[in-house]
Amino acid sequence: MLNHILIFNNKKFNKIYTQIILILFFLIGISSVKDYGISYDELEYRQQGFIVLNHIGKKIFPEKIAKIKEERNLDYPTFEKYFGEIKNNFKFQHTLYALVEYIFQKKELEKKNIYTLRHYLNFFVFFISVIYFYKVLRIFFSREESLIGMIF
Repeated sequence: MLNHILIFNNKKFNKIYTQIILILFFLIGISSVKDYGISYDELEYRQQGFIVLNHIGKKIFPEKIAKIKEERNLDYPTFEKYFGEIKNNFKFQHTLYALVEYIFQKKELEKKNIYTLRHYLNFFVFFISVIYFYKVLRIFFSREESLIGMIF
């Protein structure tokens, strides 16, 4: 009987509590993205993303890629020249970030804005993974334990 009186045992309250924590986590994360610095290898990963994107584009849309390279005056090394004998020396997310950057970049952006966009994308992917991590924890643990695990 005492369990029904306690507010923490109310399933509806627990669901709202979980949503409030996720919303706060999202808002704090989005507000702190502007404070990220640029790491020493971020330019390299950006270039790798565009090289891989260019390589994939040449396989699928060779005429379109040639036109884009001419219009935007792009000169990326070939995939084989850049990576040499090393296979899979790139991170797939950087190729996706390069694709998103290409889609939304209508004119030349400042480098700060380019990296800020990449940092927002990085946080968004992280936030989605935290939600899925919480869902996995919910399979094995209670809601409260899963929230604690997600917060950690």
